[in-house]
Amino acid sequence: MKKESDGKYHIVPSASPENWGCTVDFRLNKDCIMDLALTEFLLDAIVGASEILGVDAGERNKWIEVRRNLAPYPKAQGPYGEVWLDVLNAPPEHVYNVPVTLAPVPPGEQVGVDRGAESMEIAMRTARTFD
Repeated sequence: MKKESDGKYHIVPSASPENWGCTVDFRLNKDCIMDLALTEFLLDAIVGASEILGVDAGERNKWIEVRRNLAPYPKAQGPYGEVWLDVLNAPPEHVYNVPVTLAPVPPGEQVGVDRGAESMEIAMRTARTFD
């Protein structure tokens, strides 16, 4: 994970567990939604455990900073509006039929009634695209 000029932490290399593997030029190996969602899940858990146990306060601030500035999920326009992609820069024709695009729901635990309407809506649009 590396903080880039946009101020966001990007996961490079990263690989879709469904479609691409390692591409020759790493064009499709940045910010896989599975890696982003699981990183969010783990950072949330680590921060919560640190607070409960009262340990690692110095590291906790860094974890919070990374979590707040993690790269956004890759997106594109699908047949029903904006949807998630499996990996940044994936071709637009791959906005459907790839279950990994719903990684923020399970196993990432980043979508739910307490997480905001926008992520719930994009998750539902993404799910509608599966054939």
